[in-house]
Amino acid sequence: MTIFRIISIIALLILVGAVAFDLKRRLRSWKAVMEFLRGEMKNFVLVRREKTVLRSGRTIAMVRKMVYAVAVLCFFILAGTGFAPILFAGDHLTGILLVIHVTVAPLFALSLSAAALLWAHSQRFNEDDWRVVRHLGDSGLREKTIRFATKVGFWLILLLSLPLMLTVILELFPLFGTEGEAFLIRLHGYSALSLMLVALGHIYLTTLRYAK
Repeated sequence: MTIFRIISIIALLILVGAVAFDLKRRLRSWKAVMEFLRGEMKNFVLVRREKTVLRSGRTIAMVRKMVYAVAVLCFFILAGTGFAPILFAGDHLTGILLVIHVTVAPLFALSLSAAALLWAHSQRFNEDDWRVVRHLGDSGLREKTIRFATKVGFWLILLLSLPLMLTVILELFPLFGTEGEAFLIRLHGYSALSLMLVALGHIYLTTLRYAK
């Protein structure tokens, strides 16, 4: 079992456990948690409750929903194909999973770029966010704290996607030796793990923010 596999398993277990027990604390019972998850899995789009007045506004909202949905779908496909062989078999990505992975990756890059353009303005930090930072832990700022955390997650996803994509591009060129290629592969793996953890946390916080 490689070090990367051990770190991945531990990190995912911690994240899943933290989310599960946070939901249990909020909803009081595991049955309520399961019902909540079943309902939210069908409708977790970030802007699903966005209110629009103008027709152009409704069109933009629909485009944003579609971009977010495609980005999330591609993310889960990439995470599943990339980490399944590592977590369950301790092996490298090969075969049909590799084909799916490299096929979906460009679509994820495009949808993530589109999401950055569509949400960058609304996800900028403002005075309310700095108020949350100054009064971190204040129960009266729960909704603003979740909103601030989703913004942090949004920018972290964009930041972590840079080394993730750059390592793949650099591997295509004969610029590095064997050790350099091995380093790029390790960097790609840890960047993917970091991005996956942040993205899962962002999806969870977004679900909390828009949950009924």
